[in-house]
Amino acid sequence: TANEKDRIINEFNNTEISYPQDASCYELFKNQVKVNPDSIAIYYEMKTISYKQLFTRAENIASYLYDVGVRPNQYIAICLERSPDLIASLLACFKLHCAYVPLDPNLPQSRLLRILNEPGIEAIICQSSTNSKLPLHEINIPTIRLEEELPLHNIPTIEFDIRSPSYRLFTSGSTGEPKTVTIFQSNLLNLLYWAKDTLNPESLKGVLAGSSINFDASVLEIFVPLCWGGKIILAESSLHYHELPAKNQIKMFTGTPSAIAKLIQHAPLSSSVIDIFLSGEGLSKDLVESLFSFKHVKTIINGYGLTELTAYSSVDFISRENDGQITLGKPISNTRIYILNELLEHAPIGVIGNIFICGAGVPYLDEVINISLKNSYFPEIGNEDLLQYMFKTGDIGYYLPNGRIIYLGRADSQIKLRGYRIELLEIERVLKQNPHIVQAAVVLINHERLEKVLVAYFTSVENQEISSTELSIYLGELLPNYMVPTFFVKLDNMPLNNSGKIDRKTLSQIPFLPENKKSTRTTEDNFTYENEIIEVWQNILGIDNIDRFDSFFLLGGHSLLIPEVSLRLAQRLDKKIPLVEFFMHPTVTELANYLKSKDHNKNILPSESFINDTAEDKTNRKNINVLPEIDDNDVAIISLSFRLPNKINNSEALWHNLSKHESLINE
Repeated sequence: TANEKDRIINEFNNTEISYPQDASCYELFKNQVKVNPDSIAIYYEMKTISYKQLFTRAENIASYLYDVGVRPNQYIAICLERSPDLIASLLACFKLHCAYVPLDPNLPQSRLLRILNEPGIEAIICQSSTNSKLPLHEINIPTIRLEEELPLHNIPTIEFDIRSPSYRLFTSGSTGEPKTVTIFQSNLLNLLYWAKDTLNPESLKGVLAGSSINFDASVLEIFVPLCWGGKIILAESSLHYHELPAKNQIKMFTGTPSAIAKLIQHAPLSSSVIDIFLSGEGLSKDLVESLFSFKHVKTIINGYGLTELTAYSSVDFISRENDGQITLGKPISNTRIYILNELLEHAPIGVIGNIFICGAGVPYLDEVINISLKNSYFPEIGNEDLLQYMFKTGDIGYYLPNGRIIYLGRADSQIKLRGYRIELLEIERVLKQNPHIVQAAVVLINHERLEKVLVAYFTSVENQEISSTELSIYLGELLPNYMVPTFFVKLDNMPLNNSGKIDRKTLSQIPFLPENKKSTRTTEDNFTYENEIIEVWQNILGIDNIDRFDSFFLLGGHSLLIPEVSLRLAQRLDKKIPLVEFFMHPTVTELANYLKSKDHNKNILPSESFINDTAEDKTNRKNINVLPEIDDNDVAIISLSFRLPNKINNSEALWHNLSKHESLINE
């Protein structure tokens, strides 16, 4: 009705707020440096970085970039390990009014090359540990390797342009090619000012920054605290929460619902956490109830948005007195969300339709439009004369009478898996490029114990056998690790529906777990360890007769299940196992040998401690426990990790190539 349409436009989407547009994100950060230069900006491992230290490092990197020819509105690829230098490099890009382009060193080289061939990239920032992983021999782009000390030179004043690009990301695309997304300073500033006005200032004093800069969730985690005088606790991922020395400094937990669900199964949240900001996948009522069982948690924030639209477009602030409904909430400042039918007309309140988003989060269309995004943008209804555009999200939902939005799911083949947005068609396209594959279909399966897993069903040339390991290696060379299916099922023929298309519903009912087999006999020395491990794995994975040489990950295990495995083994064996060891020893016998060779009671990881040498930093950390003094002969192993070469996707692939004497291991 006309009344409903008026409510949708003028009440539900009445979000217009004026914000300053004369200062960049970097200037906002610089203002905080002037006000509180000695305040802590970053907690990282067992160190702290002040605002002044972070500013000085960012200025040094920016001057070095300027010296080698970088100028405003260019794009800088960043391939760095997660550290304060990574944050300083992002800020250095903003100092020069340039955009950063994240490069994950663990991506396949073909994927990295695809990103580096995008127009506008003028330099690459890397370090010795990541330099060798880049396909530098195939590109002609200046490479800057960060050194500990960089010369500082004055940079000419650069006039701020609100249309300057801020970052470029890549999302999974239905065409089989990644979609390029460029976000501008105007888009970023709207998010920053909304966050300042809306989020709890107290929780910004300790924000967990565990998202990769390849994902837009990192934008809020990093820049919101730094622009408004807060602190970030930098982590490899939110799954490392319980191992962080500074976890008692975290006031706002950020991550995916799946991640925090696994974490609280392992151990409770620290009493310092007052707000929880979750995004990336659906939030359940049961999880909300579990999180509110922690009395110190005040608010749970359900964030909704797309990479194409500057991180977040709507949020739902859930309090203990909530009505029990989990929604996408309402649009953030200067953002409008419409529910439209197929004719691009407003759907009545309560009627399902396609979700469209428009407003300050939508980037400049003429700058970012490409073939893969062309069909997603439409002139905003009611604002056609102003050349405003709205973005078709591919999601479906409906409005409640109170203006909040119920999310129902995707309207296409795109799915969310543990926070990652994945186009199943992209995986299928790459899989079918294998010369031995005839047909391929990838399905997301909801398993009672494994939760969500990707399963690839395929037919082969002349029905030849192809091992899961071979296909895993093949896809691992071309796709990010999170897009490689957990299981591969060979079929004689693909099931088809009445229209002759692959019947995905039938596929999802075909068994995909490994067939039960007779277990290999355990050795006498490792009998207890191996049997305990097998029992725990069988209970968690729901698989009988696990072999001592089976890999946890090839059986369907994934990173979110590791904390639960660790907890159960700790209860059975009275031994605490660092999470990284499960990745380093993925098979039953490898993990058993590791347990047999280590006395974990003498190597417990410190949970909350800092090493600090300066009196100034000690003063800033009055509430943090400090490690006891240690003798010269004492050594504490804090953590251990390693990276496999780009062409190696898992430990099975590593041994597969070693056994064939293939020269893929060169680092």
